[in-house]
Amino acid sequence: MSIKAISKRARIAVSFSLTAAIALANPVLRAQAETAPTSGGSLTLSVPFQTIQYAAEPGTTGPILSRGHLVRFRRYSTTASAPKIYLYSTSGSFDHSVVLWPNGAIKLHLTSVDVGPNSQLTFAGESLSADGVKHPFLATSDLYGNSLRYFSTGTFLSTRIVVAADGSIWCVGIDSHTQLSGDQVRKDNYDVLRHYNQQGSLAEHFLPRLGANAAYVVYSNASTGTGTSGLHAYDKNDNLLLNYVGPRGRYAGTKGNNQNWLTAVGDGILLYDGKSGILYRYSASSGTLTAKRVDVQNLSGNLVTGFAASSDGELYISIQARDREHPLYNDRFFRLAGLTSPFLARWSPIREELLTPRVLGKRPTLLGCDGTAVVFKSKGKQVNWSNVQYANAEAGQ
Repeated sequence: MSIKAISKRARIAVSFSLTAAIALANPVLRAQAETAPTSGGSLTLSVPFQTIQYAAEPGTTGPILSRGHLVRFRRYSTTASAPKIYLYSTSGSFDHSVVLWPNGAIKLHLTSVDVGPNSQLTFAGESLSADGVKHPFLATSDLYGNSLRYFSTGTFLSTRIVVAADGSIWCVGIDSHTQLSGDQVRKDNYDVLRHYNQQGSLAEHFLPRLGANAAYVVYSNASTGTGTSGLHAYDKNDNLLLNYVGPRGRYAGTKGNNQNWLTAVGDGILLYDGKSGILYRYSASSGTLTAKRVDVQNLSGNLVTGFAASSDGELYISIQARDREHPLYNDRFFRLAGLTSPFLARWSPIREELLTPRVLGKRPTLLGCDGTAVVFKSKGKQVNWSNVQYANAEAGQ
């Protein structure tokens, strides 16, 4: 299947589940080989050449690797003076924390944090005011929370963000706009991928949640809205779409079954939908979004826990096993192969036989890439740097 372009006028539908953030440097996406070279054999993860231990603040998220910083943040807070974002060096030492609080807020919900170019701290979330109204926002500051600016995103809550090389902000998220009439719920269509400039203005938007033809859906408030029974989709002229097959129900929001990942790459960004196996790339030079389908058959039922791009253009994921019926059932890492192939791209497993259980832990999680090395969290509060190599290569090289 060749890569195809998606303009803002010809969008496609995709089902999303959205949450917190991972952001990397800006590698150039290159053509990956369809298979490993004959002389190379299978992929393996080297013994870590760097390992650190970090101190975790109670109640904060797991770490993310973002442009040379390990970042944790507090999702929910009701105390204005309490730190919300914590930054650590890649040596594991605590650097500093950031205190922030939107004016008029009585509660704060952070969903995603990223470090942009020129040490720009960017974060997303929503505040709750005393009148019970939620206020979704994007915000930027320096790494210490100075020069803080908030930008309203209307009713759209960004649940994962990444800062591109030009300082603009890309988001995936959910629009909370809902109309009720009796026991009926109406949900209007909206685009889930949005691009904001450095001044916080919406520049572009892609990927309609309910499909290209639907204007809104209506279903019973007593149901979950996830099945076909009782759900009806309509076009902009209020005509019923009899053969509607678009996504149903609402987003998982910031819950734990996230399957969507954003990262900056070259002059644009990558969005990977781990549920459908579609990889999107936006290029600023062309102003278009392209899509490539990735074979996820052997990963069906498993949860993508990390997505990263290395400086030499390789793409990696980590998974948490949930489907024991498939042969690739154990928690592990994969590298993408066949991105430019006319056929489906696929995730090639990376073996970890060089790593002891003490190093690997029960659920290793990919945090990002540092140059060509993969960085992953393992047992306890341990973060490791390893190389991906072929099995016959010397360990650690």
